[in-house]
Amino acid sequence: MSHTVTVPFKVRLYELDSLGHVNNAVYLRYCEQAAMEASESVGYTLEKYREKGWIWVIKHTILEHVAPAFYGDIIEVTTWISQITPASTFREYLLTRQGDGALIARARSRWVLLDAESGRPLRMPAEMRELFRPNGKIAVRDLKPMRGEKPIERAKVFSHQRKVQRYELDSAGHVNNAVYLNWLEQAKFDAMASAGYTTAWLKEVGITIVQVRAEIEYMKPAVEGDELEIISRLAAMARTHGTWEHLIYKKPTGELIARAWSTGAFLNPSGNPTRAPEELINALIE
Repeated sequence: MSHTVTVPFKVRLYELDSLGHVNNAVYLRYCEQAAMEASESVGYTLEKYREKGWIWVIKHTILEHVAPAFYGDIIEVTTWISQITPASTFREYLLTRQGDGALIARARSRWVLLDAESGRPLRMPAEMRELFRPNGKIAVRDLKPMRGEKPIERAKVFSHQRKVQRYELDSAGHVNNAVYLNWLEQAKFDAMASAGYTTAWLKEVGITIVQVRAEIEYMKPAVEGDELEIISRLAAMARTHGTWEHLIYKKPTGELIARAWSTGAFLNPSGNPTRAPEELINALIE
């Protein structure tokens, strides 16, 4: 029998974004905490990891937004291990609302166990493999681009500069993986604004863009003070949604820190899918 744990989270006011919904980055933080509590439930606590000199890091994550959550909702995160390989552990997540059981989001992360001092990958001990008991069930699959989208061959390329701040770091001194999701969302809106289409313009025409899917591959950690460049372009479009590709580089070395894809859905004032504004899409294509 697989090792499955469910952890409840009550939505706090400060976890809402400008739309009044729980921000997707918050869901990733819920998933991280649920993963830690799942580990603790079989005796692998944070203190035990520190004693052994081990640390878990995420190398790849996918989050799919299904329905909005609001202030006061209780979100239950159910998590389990689907697969263990010599180099990686794949953890799955289903986020549902307590009460009506509505599916809010689903996610999948590839975790790697490292020696905290050297940074070298470690093979998961047999005892841990037995305790976590993978079951092969996958919550969300790798899918780039999303269904119905057609690749865009000649999209404009936008550049966004940022410096890593101390408040963006986790306990390992690296940028927390959920922070990247905030960066991607901001980079997308900055790109549209630089093309002349601001969030104020979207509001005027009665359109909201909701990030419904994100996939991030983490290549190198980013730390406090790093100067980064985020390169973004619209990679694929369907009638009511589009997927952006993002490359995050460390300056001045040019090291690739992360590669990501984020999909935004266009909604009308009633919250239903609507056609993407033609003038906006034209402004993002060469």
